[in-house]
Amino acid sequence: MEISESRRTSLPGGAIDLTQREHEILALIRQGMTNTMIAEVLFISEDTTKRHVRHILQKFNVNNRYELLCCLLRGQELPAIPDQE
Repeated sequence: MEISESRRTSLPGGAIDLTQREHEILALIRQGMTNTMIAEVLFISEDTTKRHVRHILQKFNVNNRYELLCCLLRGQELPAIPDQE
């Protein structure tokens, strides 16, 4: 299910704004999955996966998955996942 651009969520103060799909991909990144693995699980292309990962990294203001995971381990809160319809 794709989420419309208008159905997004953010932290108080608007620090991070992730789509539903980005939440799904972030959860799989946290499990240690590669782009190829994520693409297979979500039935999307690897290029689409890479685009979503790049957007997630930009939104967290980090350069790579290692920095993203360090950010998450430091306890930075994640936005709430929007309700699914």
